[in-house]
Amino acid sequence: MKKIVLLISLVLVWAGQVWAVPVLQVGVPDGDGGYVDYTTSGDDSNTAFTSGNTFSVAGLYANGVVNLGGQYGSGSDWTNFGLPSYFAGKRAVLIATVSEGVSGTLQVKVGNTGSFLDPFYKALVDENDYFVDNHFPLNKEKIYDFFYFDIGDFAQLGTVPNFAAPTDVGSSGEVKILTLNITGFDWVHFDVMALETYSNDTKKVGNPGSHDVTWKYDGTVVSTGDPVPEPGTIILVGVGLVGVAVYRRRQGK
Repeated sequence: MKKIVLLISLVLVWAGQVWAVPVLQVGVPDGDGGYVDYTTSGDDSNTAFTSGNTFSVAGLYANGVVNLGGQYGSGSDWTNFGLPSYFAGKRAVLIATVSEGVSGTLQVKVGNTGSFLDPFYKALVDENDYFVDNHFPLNKEKIYDFFYFDIGDFAQLGTVPNFAAPTDVGSSGEVKILTLNITGFDWVHFDVMALETYSNDTKKVGNPGSHDVTWKYDGTVVSTGDPVPEPGTIILVGVGLVGVAVYRRRQGK
């Protein structure tokens, strides 16, 4: 009898560890092997804040899942869930939310190789129904534009930690490292959604509201290229070069 009770306890503990880790989550590495806490500041609730240019997206394979990302074989595609044709054939989708009508550059690179990706689709302020939880970031009203990026399927490369409690470890999955190229925005909010495919069913899933990331501008442009000089700086440099040329010409006489 004691052996049966012990076995049941172990099964419950194991199940608790697996299901304590969300299927999808977005987080920020803290540099010490863990992840930045999900905190609340003003109107921004239960989000991990960063002003850097990298963050993580994780996908966990629950029991019975054969693929996590996009369409698997002849199964359901994004368009079967009411999304427009722009989503056809896409894999897991990163959702970037920005202030309505603000112009800027936003690109994402998946992993350490390859090039930066532009969004495959941009949605206007009233098109927020595409996210699985109809999520309104930052506890504000519908005042956003949405950028969508194809970040590929999640593989089964090893165990996946809970970004909110790294000691909780789930079953097999993948943690993707994403690099940002951002100019022109004061803040960008990131969520992720994917198609979770079983042998006879497909579900649209997204990260819980407590496992997302908000990037905030801190005065430093997060860009992969060299900074573009301000017009005033260009003028001053030009005037200086002209002065040097005149001086050398006079010295040569």
